[in-house]
Amino acid sequence: MKITKTDSTLLIASLLICLTACVKEISLQNGTDRQLPVMNGIFSVGGYPSVFRLTYTANPLSEQINTPEDAQVFFSQDGELVAEVSPDADGYCVIPDLFAQTGSVLSAMAVFPEGDTLTATDSIPTRSFVYNDGIYGSAGFVDEHGDNVNRLSVRFTDPPNQKNYYELFVFSWNDFSTTDSFYVKVLRVYQANTILSNEGDQDFQPWTMYFSDELFDGETVNFEQYFTGATPTIRMPGKPFGLEEDGTYLLFRNVSKAYYQSQKSWTRHRYTQRVGEGIADVSDAILEDFQRVIFAPEPTPMYSNVEGGLGVFASINTQIIKLD
Repeated sequence: MKITKTDSTLLIASLLICLTACVKEISLQNGTDRQLPVMNGIFSVGGYPSVFRLTYTANPLSEQINTPEDAQVFFSQDGELVAEVSPDADGYCVIPDLFAQTGSVLSAMAVFPEGDTLTATDSIPTRSFVYNDGIYGSAGFVDEHGDNVNRLSVRFTDPPNQKNYYELFVFSWNDFSTTDSFYVKVLRVYQANTILSNEGDQDFQPWTMYFSDELFDGETVNFEQYFTGATPTIRMPGKPFGLEEDGTYLLFRNVSKAYYQSQKSWTRHRYTQRVGEGIADVSDAILEDFQRVIFAPEPTPMYSNVEGGLGVFASINTQIIKLD
């Protein structure tokens, strides 16, 4: 199995999602609303950088995100205090060396200048054993639009005697950029398999494949899935994930329950907030756009496992596998 290392300076899209989760809110006009404290963190094993940030909630119509001054953060590992740090001007905190290790229980307590104290705890998940490099290629047929359908097959173990959660996605990139930026194409799921269908989220157009081990607890899994096209396309400020060779890759993650729950709530929240998406001028709207406004679903709340405030404190264990 070929596993590539990632660039410690590069944040993937899911980290960016986490760092902006629970930040935007509707400001009420009754004079009693205030900015709420937010603590977001992703702690990573497998080459991805761990990231931790303190912010405040903001009006969704504003581009500005405020951060606290003179806040204090206390990091603990397996019940032992390992570091006390303060955020920089953008709210980011330095993560202690060797803080994220497989099986370790991580905790953080953030004290905001207004007196709010936020706490959260999560555990780094155990890594599954992937039996092969994964097989990816033509499925031998086309979809209803005439596009070629490809098939992924990967076999892995589900760690026994515990609840496990996963996130997978297939992406491709080409090293022909003339700038320092590169574009990653995330391949679109076609005809979701039984494991993904069991999650009940496919109608909300998730960007990645996330799922629990509900259907295969403690077993060896033959995961097969069809793909067609590519969406979305993500711009990255450097070679994707620190990879030196372009091609098609599988990102395979064991994730904590907190990360899994945040992805599920983010997917549904993003889907319900797409009213008017891509319309710069109302005169450009078509019937489908007006129908989306009229029949728009209610916004869904974002998941949070932070006590005393808002945010997501979660952990991941990542492998990146080249498929071609």
